[in-house]
Amino acid sequence: MKDSLFGGHGEMSAGAFTLCVMARELPHTLRYLAQNQAGVVSRSQAIRAGLSPGMIKFRVRSGRWRQIHPGVYATFTGEPTRRTRLWAAVLSAGPGAAISHETAAELQRLTDKATEMIHLTVPAERRVSPVEGVSLHRSTRVMEAVQKNAYPPRTKIEETVLDLTQTATTFDDLCGWVTRAIARELTDETRLLAAMTVRTKLRWRADLRELIVAAAGGDHSVLEFRYHRDVERAHGLPEPARQVAFTTRNGRRGRRDRVYEPHGVVVELDGRLAHPAGSCPPNG
Repeated sequence: MKDSLFGGHGEMSAGAFTLCVMARELPHTLRYLAQNQAGVVSRSQAIRAGLSPGMIKFRVRSGRWRQIHPGVYATFTGEPTRRTRLWAAVLSAGPGAAISHETAAELQRLTDKATEMIHLTVPAERRVSPVEGVSLHRSTRVMEAVQKNAYPPRTKIEETVLDLTQTATTFDDLCGWVTRAIARELTDETRLLAAMTVRTKLRWRADLRELIVAAAGGDHSVLEFRYHRDVERAHGLPEPARQVAFTTRNGRRGRRDRVYEPHGVVVELDGRLAHPAGSCPPNG
């Protein structure tokens, strides 16, 4: 989905208003780019749109534009938003760059916390100088890994998950990325396994396959996976129903981690960490 000058509730921010006013001074082509790139343009885009190097320099010196990275400018005077900074990072890295890793996870709701460092993947054959606040990753297949019609460009969710598993330092981190992606219904077993097959080099390959199958089967957290592997399977417990939907008397809905129906046993493993207040099943 393309960037909007407006917030999620249709209200124009002060920065967006400033952008609208200042955008009127730009050539039509550049104005269109600025509006769809959160107010950011690159030097090459400005020159192609008809501005001379001198005109660009004048706008920066007069304070109408502000340089965010070398050759990348905000065409407004307000404080840059998060999306402005993401676009600035992508433009600074040039053709083929895409948001990836933790930053792609932020945009794709795989994580609820934005990292200060912006992560980009660039084509391996290109020489890109890193800029402040941006971490560069290189890939020979970044073009096929990019999600279609996503602005700013970012890796597909399956690629994001696999990228993050490759930088994971612990098994729990690895497990967390996989289970969260499937629990939040961002992807599924088929698509993740297919994304694995095109990677010739992949750490944790056997573990990843096991985790993906387990997550698709209902293990939606690190604890649930460990419980299945180290308790249910290790001790030969009967197979339970997983992620069983329920509704409380007051109408709240949730899911029970494990239900051993023939035995009348319900097991909740993650408690309040994974279940919002009021969504845990009533006792008894």
